[in-house]
Amino acid sequence: MFYIDGGVGGGSVLRVGVPLALALNKSINVINVRRKRKRRGLRTQHLTGLQLLCQLTGSYLEGGAIGSSEITVRPNFTFVSPNKHPMIQLPTSAAVSLIIQTLSNYVFASRKPIGFDFIGGGTHVSFSPNFDVLLHANKPLFEMFGLRLHIQLMKPGFYPIGGGMGRIYMEPVPFSKIELQGGKVEEIFVISNGSSDLRRDTIAEKHVAGFKSVFPEARSSVGYADAESSGSSCSAIIKFDSGAIKSVARMGGSGLDPVDVGRRTAQAAQKEIKSPAALDEQLSDQLILPLAYSPSGSTYTFEKIYPHIEANLDVVNQILGDVIKLEQNDGYYSLFKI
Repeated sequence: MFYIDGGVGGGSVLRVGVPLALALNKSINVINVRRKRKRRGLRTQHLTGLQLLCQLTGSYLEGGAIGSSEITVRPNFTFVSPNKHPMIQLPTSAAVSLIIQTLSNYVFASRKPIGFDFIGGGTHVSFSPNFDVLLHANKPLFEMFGLRLHIQLMKPGFYPIGGGMGRIYMEPVPFSKIELQGGKVEEIFVISNGSSDLRRDTIAEKHVAGFKSVFPEARSSVGYADAESSGSSCSAIIKFDSGAIKSVARMGGSGLDPVDVGRRTAQAAQKEIKSPAALDEQLSDQLILPLAYSPSGSTYTFEKIYPHIEANLDVVNQILGDVIKLEQNDGYYSLFKI
């Protein structure tokens, strides 16, 4: 059994440690779950991701309750994965992308496909990658590291009700040595989506107008869809000639000037463009486990040691045995597969 102190980070410790242990057919015990967070212990999105992973792998979860500070997950060595695509119900605007992170880590490590349908949950919420970012940044980068991500979104979910609906399928694909460095900007793509009730006030178009006041050359996309909660988002995808991809996103909301939301998204994109690193904050921590399974010498660069990066690197090296090395460079950091 692997023993992990969850106090080293937040929910990412669970999203990395548990799927990695199960891919290795090992049990894992995590204590002090989210100890340093304001709301300690398991939250809905953490528990839902763990329960779904256990359902798909036939594993046993102990301590699976909202607020739990300790969990143990044990594999079922006689389990034969069923050929089915389960449906999960999410009662709140819990971030679906964070559930995808848990399952994608299992696919990266086990090389086994996984899929599920979901009703409920948030597809465009704060503090997690929205589905526009998943499609245009995570998807191509995941494929470089050996995972093909299929997303079919039937209904977006905005805070606070959520109410998203869609289908996710992840499958392993061949991959080779990866060297992601910074480079010159090839394309900037701004995407703005909103709930149908905002169409009359052209909220999504105003997001784009604000963004283009900074980047007039940016390619753009605007869309509206029926949703349980009123909401909007503005996302930017930045592609570099080196193959690197960065993303930034901001949520619209009541009382916020939609033009300013777009402008602030563009200002965040400017910061990413000025950084010499290859990846943004959210992708630099998500690709640590995939890097551990990449050929020796694979590498990517990022700007800062964010808490999730530190926690994920610690968990991966604890379980796999110091397979990733961290180096500091002039203005950025590098991770190397040993």
